[in-house]
Amino acid sequence: MKFDVLTIAVAVFVLGVLGSYLDLGEAFADEPQPPSALQQGITQR
Repeated sequence: MKFDVLTIAVAVFVLGVLGSYLDLGEAFADEPQPPSALQQGITQR
């Protein structure tokens, strides 16, 4: 079975959407993510 470039691109896109939906990035993160307030420049008291 021969795959064309468009089929491969769609497959990569779908896997990326599923990965972000299932939040697989945090499962493989070694260090804890900083709070979002610090990323937005809001100081916490």
